[in-house]
Amino acid sequence: MSYFKANIMRSDSDLYSSVCQLLTQVDANRLRKNLFHLSKSPLPFRKLNYKRLNAEENTLYEADNFISEELQNSGYSVEKESVVVKLLVVILLSQRLTSMLPQR
Repeated sequence: MSYFKANIMRSDSDLYSSVCQLLTQVDANRLRKNLFHLSKSPLPFRKLNYKRLNAEENTLYEADNFISEELQNSGYSVEKESVVVKLLVVILLSQRLTSMLPQR
């Protein structure tokens, strides 16, 4: 028995039983299929600034839309929210320039 499993059993046997029961409900083939879809080429990563050849949207949105559709098909409601993104280079450059300014 692993250290993790033994600690869960000692700390809360009801929790351990609940987790074990939930794990039996996981469809291994569906999980495998969805993970393969998200990780296979030509969808190598989720990036806002990367669009596959002939794709209509970037890989970040493509992957997020796939996940959202799978959740909705399983009966879950999905809410999306906008997030403002700044380019890391701009942030680092801004910090460097700020640090070079004379202190008042």
